[in-house]
Amino acid sequence: MSLTFRNICPACKKNNLKNIYSLSYNSEKMINFLDNYYKERIDTQKLEKNNYNLLECQYCSLIFQEQIPDEKFSQELYEELIDQEDSLQKKENFEKKYRKKLFYEISLIKGMFKKKNKEISILDFGAGWGFWLNHLKSYNFDVYAYEISQSRIEFIKKNQINVISSIENSVNKFDFIYSEETFEHISNPKETLINLSKMLKNEGFILLRFPSSFLFKFKLNEKYKPGSDCAHPLEHINLLKKKSFNKMTEDSNLKIINFKSQFSFSVKNFLKDIKNFFYFDSILLKKINK
Repeated sequence: MSLTFRNICPACKKNNLKNIYSLSYNSEKMINFLDNYYKERIDTQKLEKNNYNLLECQYCSLIFQEQIPDEKFSQELYEELIDQEDSLQKKENFEKKYRKKLFYEISLIKGMFKKKNKEISILDFGAGWGFWLNHLKSYNFDVYAYEISQSRIEFIKKNQINVISSIENSVNKFDFIYSEETFEHISNPKETLINLSKMLKNEGFILLRFPSSFLFKFKLNEKYKPGSDCAHPLEHINLLKKKSFNKMTEDSNLKIINFKSQFSFSVKNFLKDIKNFFYFDSILLKKINK
C-alpha cells in the first residue's frame, strides 16, 4: 500500500507549483474519513508517513494531489477496498435516475452526426459497469467500452458490449468518445487525452464529465475535513479546470467547443452552457485537421 509522488503538473508538465493544503494521513480527520468511507478496509498505519497535499499549478491552475496510489495500490483500491456491491447498487434504476441526462446526451450525439444511430461508433472510456453504454445500445448505437477493472469488464461483457483492451495501440476509430467521472482519477490526464484523440475519426468529438471544483479552494482552511468531494483522498487526484484543458490541448488537434447547445439547441441547453462557464463539470472537444 504505497503512494507515489507527482512533482510536475500532470496537465501542462510545468513545475511551478504551490502547496495550498496539507494534512497528514495519520491525522484524526483523515483516519476518520478513510475508516468510515472504506469501512476500515484500508490499513491507515501503512499511510501514516504520507501527507495529503493539494498542489496548485501556477501556470494552468490545475489542483492535484501530490501523493497518489501507485499502480499496485490503485488496483487494490478499486477492485478490493471499494465495496463492489455498493458501487453496483448506486447504479440501480440507472435509466430512471438519469432519464433527463441520458435524453440530453443522446440528443447531443444525434445533433453532431447526421447519420443513422447504427453508423455512429461510440467509446465509453472508463465505462464502469457499462450502464450508460447499455442504454445507448438499446438505441442501436455502435458501442464499445474501455475499462481496467476486471470485475466490471466481466459484467460489461455479459451485456454483449465490445470491450477494447488498450487505448495506446487500438486500431479502432470512433465518432464519439465519452468519459464520465474518470479523468479526475487518472495520474496522466494529458497523455490519456492525446491517446484518446488518436482514436477519434476526423471531425469526431470527446465529451468529458467530472466533479466541479467551483469555489472549492475557498473551503481549504483549518476547518476543512477530507470527504467524498471533488478532492476525495486517494481517488479524485485531479481537480480539472478550463485553463488546464487549454494547456493540455495547445499542441494537439483538439478544439474546445464552448457551446454544446449548438448541436441540440434549446434555451435550457444554452443556459447549461452558460452555467458550465462557471461551475465547469464537463468539456466537449472536437478533432480538427491542422
